[in-house]
Amino acid sequence: MRRQLLAMALALPIVLGTPRPAQAGGDPGPVDPTAPQVPLNFTAAAFARGLDHPGPILVLPNGDVLVAVRDGVSLLRDASASGTADVELPLVTDLGRPLGLALRRDKLYVATADALHSCTYFVGRQRTGGHCRPVATWPEGAGIPVRGGLAFNRDETALYVALSGGKEPAGVWTMQPDGKGAHLHAALGGTALALEPTKGTLWVTEGGQSLVAPGDKVLAPVPLAAHGPVTGLAFYGRDRYPKELRGALFVAEGGDGEAAPPRISYVPFAAARPTAAPVPFVTGFQHGRPDALAASRDGALLVADESRGTVWRIAFRCGACTPDPVPAARRR
Repeated sequence: MRRQLLAMALALPIVLGTPRPAQAGGDPGPVDPTAPQVPLNFTAAAFARGLDHPGPILVLPNGDVLVAVRDGVSLLRDASASGTADVELPLVTDLGRPLGLALRRDKLYVATADALHSCTYFVGRQRTGGHCRPVATWPEGAGIPVRGGLAFNRDETALYVALSGGKEPAGVWTMQPDGKGAHLHAALGGTALALEPTKGTLWVTEGGQSLVAPGDKVLAPVPLAAHGPVTGLAFYGRDRYPKELRGALFVAEGGDGEAAPPRISYVPFAAARPTAAPVPFVTGFQHGRPDALAASRDGALLVADESRGTVWRIAFRCGACTPDPVPAARRR
């Protein structure tokens, strides 16, 4: 019965309005012609440019942003609270290309194709406490990490990592923070992952076609009909977006030709459960694509666009909206 109710809910669309150029809807300031297109009352602007193939993003408790780049990890800081990073510096440079980032207390975990590395790091500092050391190699035949496929469970007792597969099936593996006890948690091909912040439920993509919560028999799969491969997932756990977007799961879709261009969509959630089918949110990635997502401390959505070397910042601004604002686009 619960699955039937969810299926009915997923058939009900939520409309934010047709995406349009950045800073539409009365928000002052020049429009960036290179920015992706966003709905009414949202803005899209570069948080950082000139990055060397930016990938997975990790937002730290103090608001600093770590982004994986070709040769390591860079720290981005908006010290002036202007919406643009005015500090950019290398944080980790002694590793190969990072495929995933996670933080646990004073340890920054970096997943590369070879191993899981641990770096001593205190939030707020501009350097790590020495070299990063490997704490685990990947199970034989399990492949390498999927980009962005690294996260701790809610109480930080287990680390989830999505591996691409080989002799072993592609899927999500779990291990202890010290790298021991690795075992297959769920065999799901083409996996991207994210943890729902209020309940700590793990959601993953299955073959790019649906979202599933492995091990939770109550939660039915959510069909995606994604535009190409799913390149990143991020829950919105902030309160700066319209009420119907709070708690939503944002999905980065890499695109599949002109008929299915890259975009970001979102799956509405309420009480930690999906309530409707995916809704298109950001489009118009000119010669680029969304490769990673994260919600910033100030409530914006950060989007890594690897091919353009840019991290975009998608913010909501509407001075005429109610305290629980909704987009100005009319519903039909």
